[in-house]
Amino acid sequence: MLSGGDHLSPFQEQFFRAGHAHAGVLTVVGLLYSHSLGHTNLSYRAQVRAWIVYALGVAGVSGGFFLHMAIGTEGHGSAGTALTGIGALILCGAVFFLTWQLFKARNVFQIQPTRNEQ
Repeated sequence: MLSGGDHLSPFQEQFFRAGHAHAGVLTVVGLLYSHSLGHTNLSYRAQVRAWIVYALGVAGVSGGFFLHMAIGTEGHGSAGTALTGIGALILCGAVFFLTWQLFKARNVFQIQPTRNEQ
């Protein structure tokens, strides 16, 4: 869109870039989220469900920027800004869920002393 001849207003360009930036950063953070899920006591299916919820939050945040770019007006909220907020709440819930699961699994990964060390 930026180089294909379609002209974006500065407002649209701002939200176009914000949508891409948030999608990229949150996808990289999603790799860490996925890795951390492996350190919990959750079943494989529960881990997949948690990651799907995280991915939906990312889609909400990033998609909200793109939606606001398409239908919003400068200085006013739109369905896009609401979607971004909902996506952010979903991400917060997913991160708090992961944090709680890691807290519950903390004893699993402690190193047990050997008989010689006791």
